Amino acid sequence: MTLKKTFPRESWGHVTIAGFGPGNPELLTVKALSALQQADAIFYDDLLDASYLDNFEAEKVYVGKRSTNHAFRQEAINHKLWEAAVAGKNVVRLKGGDPFIFGRGIEEYHYLAERSVDVEIVPGISSAMAAAADALVPLTARGISSSVAFVSGHDLEKLVVPKAETLVVFMGASNQAALAQRLMAEDWDPATPVAVTRNASYADAETRRYTLTTIQETTDLLPSPAIMMIGWTAAPTPDGARKKWLYTGSGIQNFNEADGVAVHSPLISVEGDYRENPDALDQQDHLLFTGRNAVEHFFKYLRHHQIDIRQTAAMKISALTHSASVALKERGLLVDPLVPADAKNGFAQLNRWISFKNERILIPQSGKGMPLLLESLKQTGNTVSTLTVYATLRHPRPIRHDLNGFYGVVFTSALTVEHFHAFYGSFPDQLVYRFGNKIAEAIFHELRDKEKTLSEKGVKLVQ
Repeated sequence: MTLKKTFPRESWGHVTIAGFGPGNPELLTVKALSALQQADAIFYDDLLDASYLDNFEAEKVYVGKRSTNHAFRQEAINHKLWEAAVAGKNVVRLKGGDPFIFGRGIEEYHYLAERSVDVEIVPGISSAMAAAADALVPLTARGISSSVAFVSGHDLEKLVVPKAETLVVFMGASNQAALAQRLMAEDWDPATPVAVTRNASYADAETRRYTLTTIQETTDLLPSPAIMMIGWTAAPTPDGARKKWLYTGSGIQNFNEADGVAVHSPLISVEGDYRENPDALDQQDHLLFTGRNAVEHFFKYLRHHQIDIRQTAAMKISALTHSASVALKERGLLVDPLVPADAKNGFAQLNRWISFKNERILIPQSGKGMPLLLESLKQTGNTVSTLTVYATLRHPRPIRHDLNGFYGVVFTSALTVEHFHAFYGSFPDQLVYRFGNKIAEAIFHELRDKEKTLSEKGVKLVQ
């Protein structure tokens, strides 16, 4: 939204002051993403994951300011934005959260607008909302709180405590105990609940709960960047005890929220690989899909090579797993899974479920493939060909979590099992494990049995 009509010179560029949101790129708005894609230069600060900006071709300019470490004064940032605009560049000034909530966005707007630069403001999701969502703290709630105020905890001497039933404190991580003392001095109930959330919106977000009294008595406080939520809506609720699952796949699929809260922390990334020659599609009797990724990327492969799906009309189509069956049904192909979802050790007994004989079978797969499946099919006289349509890779920047804070782990594939074991070194006994398919489950038991055997022999696994 443009706050004020400006009259830029024709050769000058345009500045978009956009909120990046609380940090997780999945919460970036569509409009902000569009601005980034069209930008010639992006000016950014500390309150976002700079690695995400590698997705854009624009020049990146760091202008961070955090706490006492001010790399750039505000006046210098203003001038740099103006210089880029008058040079004819489309500029995005990217700010954490929302640019108009403790973001100095209005200062930058006025500086540019007064100098005839065309400026647009794109709002962002505030870290206050993200922290509230992570901590399950409603900022307002019927019968409990009908007002909320955002305050800065950076300088308590200048703070005027507003008369609101819920306070959200930005930039107050280093003043948590002092702020609690200040509120109690202004007649806040010492038992008022306090929730503090660090890294709101990220997979490693953490929340700790106190009262105004107990937060002054502990040294175990969360450091910056943290948001404080103070008021009776911050009290723990029954929902706050929901089970927390670590979800390791590249995308969350088929997770029932009634089971708890999924923390998406992928250990793999999936990328399409459509380089193979489509000649493999010729002279085949049967298409066998092993999972959702195989289905999704096979159809993308066809589009990439401009192949009409009707060219495969004479081929039988089978789904090895439940996930492959669901993905095919989403595309109007009503195919039931060969291995039942409740089958015990289904992939240790593939011949029990697969009765193909003397057929020419094509398996769309990842580059790694499934040697056990190929061998099983060949034993019954089948000719098996494979078509690589995607690659499953280790996630380049996995996040290590304290597993003591989780109820269980969801594995979507054999590779997520293998990468978890390589990353964490073991499968902790206190966790519950769920599997997206029987292959993942089989690999889990194989690695766990090996782990126990080594332990019995006195061999210690090194993480």
